[in-house]
Amino acid sequence: MISGQYNAPRRRPPAWATLATLTGLALFLALGHWQLQRADEKRAILAQAAVGAEEVLRAPPAPDQPESAWRYRTVVLQGQYEAARQVLLDNMTQDGQVGYQVLTPLRLEDGGLVLVNRGWLPMQGPRAQLPDLPVDPSPREVVGQLNRLPSPGLRLGGNVPGAPGDPWPRRFLYPEHETLVAAFGEPLPDLQVQLAPEQPDGYSRRWEVVNMPPERHLGYAVQWFAFAAVLLVIYVWLGFIRGRRHEH
Repeated sequence: MISGQYNAPRRRPPAWATLATLTGLALFLALGHWQLQRADEKRAILAQAAVGAEEVLRAPPAPDQPESAWRYRTVVLQGQYEAARQVLLDNMTQDGQVGYQVLTPLRLEDGGLVLVNRGWLPMQGPRAQLPDLPVDPSPREVVGQLNRLPSPGLRLGGNVPGAPGDPWPRRFLYPEHETLVAAFGEPLPDLQVQLAPEQPDGYSRRWEVVNMPPERHLGYAVQWFAFAAVLLVIYVWLGFIRGRRHEH
C-alpha cells in the first residue's frame, strides 16, 4: 500500500474580492497621481506670478498676445473711471459671506476701455436692491495686476448682456468676454485689472493666485497613496495570511 500526504489546495481570495481590490487600487493611485499633477501646476502658476510681479506694463496687452505673456503682470494705466457703467460679479464669497466683485470700466488716454476689478463688497439688504458704487471720475494712475476674468468650473447657462437702455450697474454671474463686449457696446480686452490693495477707491482686495497651495495637493496625494497601501494590505491579510492560518 502506497501512502502519501494529501495537500489541500491553498485558499485564494474570491474573484470578486480581487476585482474590487484592483479597481480600488487603480482609483486611489490615479487620484494620487492627479493630485501630484495639480501640485506641479500650482507651482508653475506661482512661479509665473512671481516673475510677473516684477515686470511692469504701461498698456493692456495686444489681443493676439498669449495669456502666458501678460497674466499676473503688474500694469500701470492712465485714465478715468466711468462710474455710470459698472458690473457686479454675482455670488462672490469672502469669509463665508456672499457679495459682489465690482468691475469698473477705465477709459484710457488713448480712448480704449479696460475693466478694473475694484474688489469685493458684501451683499446688504434685499437682493433686488443693488449697492451704490461711487468712484471719483478724475484722471488718475491705476496700478493693478492683469488676470483673466473669473470663470466657473461648470457653466450651466449664459448671461444676457441687456439692452442699451437697461440700467447700471448690471449683475452677472461669471460673464463671458462676449457678454461684456455686448453690454458695453465697444471692444474690451479679454481680461481684468485687479486693483492693487494700496490703490484708492477700492473695496476688499484679497487677490489669491491659487485657491489651494501645492503643499495641500501633496498632502492629498499622500492620503490617496496611503489608502491604496492599506487596501493592498487588507487584501493580502484576509485573502492569504489569514486564510492559511485557518487551514492549520
